[in-house]
Amino acid sequence: MVKSKLNIGSAAARGMTVDGGSAQAHYNAGIAESHAFWGVTLDPGYMAHVDVAYNAARAKELIGTQKWYALYNRGNEGYAVWRSFDWPILTPPQEMSYEDIPMRMPYPYNEPDLNGENYDTAALAIGGDDVRTLLFWNSTISTENPTSGF
Repeated sequence: MVKSKLNIGSAAARGMTVDGGSAQAHYNAGIAESHAFWGVTLDPGYMAHVDVAYNAARAKELIGTQKWYALYNRGNEGYAVWRSFDWPILTPPQEMSYEDIPMRMPYPYNEPDLNGENYDTAALAIGGDDVRTLLFWNSTISTENPTSGF
C-alpha cells in the first residue's frame, strides 16, 4: 500500500514501538514507496529539500504532507489525512476563509425528512449536523497555523 511506511513512520514519530526502524527510516521508505508506486523516479535532491528532509520537530507537518501527496488521486482519503494531520496548509477559494473548509461531511439533505428521529439523535450525539463539527478522532479545528510536531 502506498502509504503503509508513512503510517508506520507516523506511529514511530508519536512514540509508539514499531518494528523495522525509526520514524525517519519509515518516512524515507514511504516517500520512496510512493514514488515507485506512481512510476516516478525519486530525485535524491528531493529527500534533502528543507520541506521534505525528515526533522522530528516537524514530523506531523512532513508526514501529513507526504501522505497527502501520496493520496492525490484519492480525494476522500486525502481529505481525511488533511483533517487528522492539519497539513498541508490549504488555500481556500477567494471570498472564503480557512474556517469555511469543512471538517466533516454533512448528513444527506433529505435525512431529516426520511429518518427524522434517528437524524436528530445522531446529530445531537456529535454536536450538531454542521460541517465544522469535529469527529471523535479530530481534536482541533484546522488552521493556517497548525503545530508542526506531534
